Amino acid sequence: MTYLKRTSNRLAQHPWVIAAFIIWAAAAFHILYGIPITHIRGDEALSFINTRPDLFTFLDNLFFWNNHPPLWYTNFWFWRRFAGDTEFAGRMESILFSMMTLAFVYRLGWRWFGQARHGLFTMALLGVNAVFFIYSLEMRPYAMNMLAASVNMWFFTRWLDTHRPRMAIFYGLSAALLLYIHYYLVFLIAAQVIYFMLIERPRWAVWKQGLIAGAAAIIAWLPWVPVMFAQIDYIRWRAENKGISEVGLATTTYDTSVRVIMELVNMATNGLPWLYGAILLLGLVIHWRQKRISLALLWGVAVPAMVLAVNIYANVYTHRYVSFMILGLGLAYGAALASLPRYWRVAALLAVMGASLY
Repeated sequence: MTYLKRTSNRLAQHPWVIAAFIIWAAAAFHILYGIPITHIRGDEALSFINTRPDLFTFLDNLFFWNNHPPLWYTNFWFWRRFAGDTEFAGRMESILFSMMTLAFVYRLGWRWFGQARHGLFTMALLGVNAVFFIYSLEMRPYAMNMLAASVNMWFFTRWLDTHRPRMAIFYGLSAALLLYIHYYLVFLIAAQVIYFMLIERPRWAVWKQGLIAGAAAIIAWLPWVPVMFAQIDYIRWRAENKGISEVGLATTTYDTSVRVIMELVNMATNGLPWLYGAILLLGLVIHWRQKRISLALLWGVAVPAMVLAVNIYANVYTHRYVSFMILGLGLAYGAALASLPRYWRVAALLAVMGASLY
């Protein structure tokens, strides 16, 4: 018993050891269990087809005959030539991105809610979450989306905590980086703007830094704007050729309906909406005085809500496009369970993880 107490105290003093163990366990789960049961779907096959040509032909196709920003596809072009053309190699890159994401949300949970265990609980819950699991394996931009979102949110909250102009510029550049990876990450920026204006409500000096951040993002994004308009023209041309009159990506999206919303809810809660709903409510009760719980919920709930609202007027929604929202929900889940009394929190975490895996 004395040995166990000493070990527990040592681990409490070095939480990074537990964090490293969770990352290794999650990586092993994804590699040994996830990859063998996952099969290539149509869009993943397109990832291989689109990155097959030589570099110049590939870039020409990407700029004028595609609808994606450049960073993920360019990264995948180079990754194939470095790691090989196998499905295993392709999924391994997504897993690497996802494990780095876990490291960032660990730091976010710790910084936002004050204790290392908040980050550790978030990591553990994301490690068994269906949305995180599925899109951590896909050979598409979604794992990179989650990593970029966590990095961007780190800079956002660092800036708000320190009020340093340099951090504001870093945040602005990270916001531009989001849009070079996936256009839908603009909804995360929108959630941050809502938080900044309605919840943070900073003094005028910080508002001026916000303008600097916005200027940095716009300047960094401007080189891609002409290409983005060319891609929009390509989307319109493709829709006209297929006889599609709707606005957006009608061939790959879902309608905004109760069924579609419940599908997303079930994925985000591993089919246990009542359990995770109770956890979110618990988090709100415990952390209602802390602004960061609002930021986590804006990330996890407002982002898909905004996309679903836009989807009423333009075909822009499918589950995978908003998969990065799971990090916000994970932070809210982790904050709730990690704030339970000492002798309850680990038991509750293990029970929720077991139910989620089942």
